[in-house]
Amino acid sequence: MEIDSDFIGVKQVKKFYDDFVRELDAADEVMIDFSRVKRVDLSIVQVIIAAGREARGSGKMIKLKGVSDTIKKQMHICGLKT
Repeated sequence: MEIDSDFIGVKQVKKFYDDFVRELDAADEVMIDFSRVKRVDLSIVQVIIAAGREARGSGKMIKLKGVSDTIKKQMHICGLKT
């Protein structure tokens, strides 16, 4: 799943969630590509955390690719290890 924006936040969270769930329903593993993203807000991190919990419960895996140091710090602050 490639994110085609340098910032994703609350305005894009519904689309991000819908795309994410669709991909997770279709596969046992979802790769989220953050290569073009410079910043995310808490709403996106919350979706990833919640989906990660559900994925683990279903035996599925979520992987992150191209995560910048800034985004890693943001995710770490929210309790998500990258």
